[in-house]
Amino acid sequence: MKLRGIFSEYTPYSKFLIVVGVTVMLAVLFTGIGTLLASIFYGFDMATANSIVAGAKDPNLANSLLLIQFFSALGTFIIAPLFAASLFQVDFMGFVGFKKPTSLKPFLLTAILIVVSVPFINWMIELNTLMRLPASLKYLEDWMKASEDNAKVITELFTSKTSLLGLSGNVLIIALLPAIGEELLFRGVIQRLFSDFTNSKHAAIIITAILFSAMHMQFYGFLPRFALGVALGYLMLLSGNLWLPILAHFTNNALAVIFSWIDARSGSSFNQDLIGVQPGDELLLAASVFVTFAILFFIKKSFDKKEVLS
Repeated sequence: MKLRGIFSEYTPYSKFLIVVGVTVMLAVLFTGIGTLLASIFYGFDMATANSIVAGAKDPNLANSLLLIQFFSALGTFIIAPLFAASLFQVDFMGFVGFKKPTSLKPFLLTAILIVVSVPFINWMIELNTLMRLPASLKYLEDWMKASEDNAKVITELFTSKTSLLGLSGNVLIIALLPAIGEELLFRGVIQRLFSDFTNSKHAAIIITAILFSAMHMQFYGFLPRFALGVALGYLMLLSGNLWLPILAHFTNNALAVIFSWIDARSGSSFNQDLIGVQPGDELLLAASVFVTFAILFFIKKSFDKKEVLS
């Protein structure tokens, strides 16, 4: 039975429901495969998973979680959106925006953009920590904070490796795989569907950025991740090429991985999250904000008038 393009005439809303269903099913399937393999090769069990902090000294724990995360991300963020896109259009690679770059200039500017925006992003993280939910939702805020603390423990476990092999594995699984997969799902599929559904490219970018940030289940990182999602959305809109937001996403993730690896290897107390938000960093922060928007302007100008926003 030929499946390519079988749902091409469906409404954007129906397509979105299909994407959600396919994503959930493949997320469960591939997470289960990763968990099974981790139990076979590293003796991983759910008791260990439920006591991450207590088991953090187990040398096999990081390998188990990395293996599970690899398969989970593979199924959820790469196979699922590509399969869903193939149901919507025969040329599913074109549907999600995989195109050969016509110029390297916007890609270079995009990489620089992410580097210079670090102080700006850190300031938004600081601002986010001041946000509080209403008292009636305190239980929800406590749950989200606990979830974020657990995610932080797992991330520190991943990035505690000091070898070059450990760095390479983290760059692949923490930086590259999520960059490709999350951009495939959110900018490649969901943003396009919401653009068709709302008849507004701007609304689609905002809605997709909200879903993108909420998906990470980290309340105190919602604002900076939402802002990143908006920037990634406009990079996709301006270029029509998924590789541009993938590069931006990868650069953002890779910087965090490399900084953490340097910290673990050198034993220094340097914290990249404090760049631009410490006393005396006001000028650095102002420069970061100015240069960030300046580069976004130059990226916009680098595309042909037919490709940029009207």
